This record gives sequence, C-alpha cells and structure tokens, in this order.
Amino acid sequence: MSAVEIAPRPVTPEQAAEEQSLFFALFADSFMLTTWVLVGVLGGSLTVIAESIRGGLMMSIEVFAYVLMRRLHRDQLTDLEFGTGKLEQVANLLIGGGMLAAAAWIFSGALAIVAGAGPPAYPGVPGHEPDLTAARKDAGAIDAAMDELRRVVPDAGSYVSESNFFEPEWQRSFWGPNYPRLQTVKTTYDPAGLFFVHHGVGSEDWSADGFTRVR
Repeated sequence: MSAVEIAPRPVTPEQAAEEQSLFFALFADSFMLTTWVLVGVLGGSLTVIAESIRGGLMMSIEVFAYVLMRRLHRDQLTDLEFGTGKLEQVANLLIGGGMLAAAAWIFSGALAIVAGAGPPAYPGVPGHEPDLTAARKDAGAIDAAMDELRRVVPDAGSYVSESNFFEPEWQRSFWGPNYPRLQTVKTTYDPAGLFFVHHGVGSEDWSADGFTRVR
C-alpha cells in the first residue's frame, strides 16, 4: 500500500450524467442479452445463442469502458498496473470466455449446402422456357446427395429460408419437435388458413398453390 493516500477527485455534474447514461445503457443491454440467451436456450436456436455470445463480447467492452470512465473521472488510474491489473484481467477473462464458448458452438455442428442453379425461366416466353430435363436431373442429383447426408446424420435439420423446395419431411426438418405446438397455434389464430406459404406451418392442409383445402 502506498504511504500517501490520494483522495478521489470530485465528480462534476456533467461527468456524473455521462456515467449514469452509460450505466443505464449497460442495464438495458444486460436485459436484452438475458432475453436473447433465454430465447436461444429454450427455443433451441443455435443462431440466437451465437448472437448472444457476440453480444456478450461487446458487453464486456462496454463494462470495461464504464469502469475506466469512472476511474478517469476520479483520477484513480495511478493504482492500475496495465498488463497485469485486475481491471484488464477481468476484461480479458470475459473476452476469452466468450471466444471459448463461440469455439465450442462452432465445433458442435456443421453446415452443408447442396444446391443447383440456372438462368431465370419463364413458361410461354420464347427462348426463356424452363429446361425441365435439366431441372429434373439437377433435382435428382441434389436428392441423392441429401440421401447420403441423411444416412450419416438422420436427425439433422434445415434452415427454412435456404431449403429444398421438395423436402419430403419438411415439418421435422424445418421445425423439429416444435411443429405440433406451432400447428396448434396456427389452427387457433388462423382457422381459415388466410396466411399460406409453401412448406409453412399448416400448409399440408392445402393444395400446392394454396387455393384449395385438401383436408
């Protein structure tokens, strides 16, 4: 301990207002981050969990800035040993923990994309008609590749916005065990089927074009 104690410098109203603003921002961000973590864990969404990890890393920088601001306003930086000081150790620990969690998430799964592409096609427009032979060939190749993947990972899911238009088990692939609950919600709040999308919740009750109820 130093033989001479240095009293903290008085904080001006402007400095206090700055600290208060950052504190409330931290409080709001903490609430939002907690909500994201709960949604990701309870909903089983790896995407939301990953975003939560990134948010946690950003918050660690925010916490460091808040503590550093308070010390600057009170002229209390003389007792910090940068490189080994407790403040920097805590910040490094938070960032390192977040990076480890992110790495664990990355190594826990894999993403495979099997796709086909072609120029825009317009039925009835000379020179721009769809090539059905090539399209069926591409679709068959994609199905064969996906069958091989399913043999390795039979319970894998699919991202609904980048999915196979002809996915045979789309309810399980897109929605997993949540589908029955989502179907109940759909039936409760949209019994007439006003909102329809291909392979959306409840779409099996309608024809492919969404105009005719089939059951």
